Amino acid sequence: MAPRRWSGHPQARHWWTTLTARLAVPARLHVFRAAPGAEVYRAVVHRTGPDGPVPLGDAVEATPGDAAACAALAAVAAVSAAASTASAAVTAPAAGGRTRAAVAGAAGAGLAVEGAPAVGWEEPGWTGRWLADTAGREDAFQEAMSRLTGPPRPAPPDAPGGELAALLRSFGFTVLHFPEEAP
Repeated sequence: MAPRRWSGHPQARHWWTTLTARLAVPARLHVFRAAPGAEVYRAVVHRTGPDGPVPLGDAVEATPGDAAACAALAAVAAVSAAASTASAAVTAPAAGGRTRAAVAGAAGAGLAVEGAPAVGWEEPGWTGRWLADTAGREDAFQEAMSRLTGPPRPAPPDAPGGELAALLRSFGFTVLHFPEEAP
């Protein structure tokens, strides 16, 4: 998708600038429509460099700007976490030295209430207003996601994870299991 579709979003611009200018991370951000006609967008951020692209952030949201903002925020969080881990002299490279992408979304939008009165100076560039606006799009987004993925299916009886994983699956979440890493 052309960057003009998402680059004007105040939060996308803020988090992208934080990543690429303030943190000086060479990166690329791509936004895709999940399916023709669906108001579901996926954004992916990759660090660029001599070793090829390294995933930093990934998000799926109802607008291209929201997806870009959440993916850029996830990338900032991943880079910040890696920097703080490195400064603590803890080294445990994942996947051959590559970090796993942080998956983000506007999950915090539930904390903002759709239609809640904003402070007079608060505009969509402010996080609280952005989350409230995102909350206002959530029902339509969930309907669009359901059309794309179908209704939640119960996990097979032999699915790993126990009671918590089964409960999460019943709400439509996907539960991934990673083998325990050796100390």
